[in-house]
Amino acid sequence: MTPTLNPLFRAMNPGTQDLADNRKCTNCKRDVDHSRFENDKERKEYEISGFCKDCQDEIFADVSM
Repeated sequence: MTPTLNPLFRAMNPGTQDLADNRKCTNCKRDVDHSRFENDKERKEYEISGFCKDCQDEIFADVSM
């Protein structure tokens, strides 16, 4: 699964599509383990932003996904 990042996200964060194409998190730059996504919301967020599970958990800690 390689995300096609949101165009606005890409415009605001140059180079993020290259990271996503190489299975790297667009936030922390670590390898993304797709098997760690627990639900459709996490997978959808990955498709939009390219954030790995750990970054999603950290960024959305106060938000119920």
